[in-house]
Amino acid sequence: GDQCGYKDAICIVNGGTANGSSSMPCEVKRKGNGSWRNMDERPSLKIKLDPDSDLDHPYQRKLTLNNMVQDNTNGAEVTSYSTFAKFGVPAPRVNHVMVTLQREGAPEAEPTLYSSVEPIDTPEFLAAHGLDDYSVWEYENNKPEHKELGPNFDIRSELEAAIDSSDLKKIWERVDKMAMFRYYAGEVSTTHRDGMCRRGTKTNHAHNVYVAR
Repeated sequence: GDQCGYKDAICIVNGGTANGSSSMPCEVKRKGNGSWRNMDERPSLKIKLDPDSDLDHPYQRKLTLNNMVQDNTNGAEVTSYSTFAKFGVPAPRVNHVMVTLQREGAPEAEPTLYSSVEPIDTPEFLAAHGLDDYSVWEYENNKPEHKELGPNFDIRSELEAAIDSSDLKKIWERVDKMAMFRYYAGEVSTTHRDGMCRRGTKTNHAHNVYVAR
């Protein structure tokens, strides 16, 4: 869904600093596939905040804001990640936030409800869950493609070879079985909501899959 890349902007963060709020340079881009929206239609966003900002927590420097346009309850994302966490699956923290997108020179905009998802590709998240590193894959049109390799992840070639050859035995040898069962328990409990094992459909959605160790 990246059709425009990151653009420079000014972000005002309320409640994230010791002073209560802070204005800082940032980079913003739209995200999503089925949830893709124009800038004046409540788009989902990825935001990179100024690395030298005075935010209280390092993970706050990267934000993922989801517009929840495919969820009439506005609560499925929060409850789904909470369910995975209860099964012992490393899951990001999620909260509801109010976001105002203000174009320069335009009439004052109204705040809109978003879900803010903690980034999982950070040293802070990995350390909090006892993980060393990660490798990112995207499953699209029934084909896994490697997107990103963490700085300390060294099994890419072996994992790619196993996946490319569809050698389930080799893949299974590298999988933490109990972790896989806990993950699938979360998938079932959340009715495979937007997951890799989505029931009743072909797996032709664009999903990022994080392989961690």
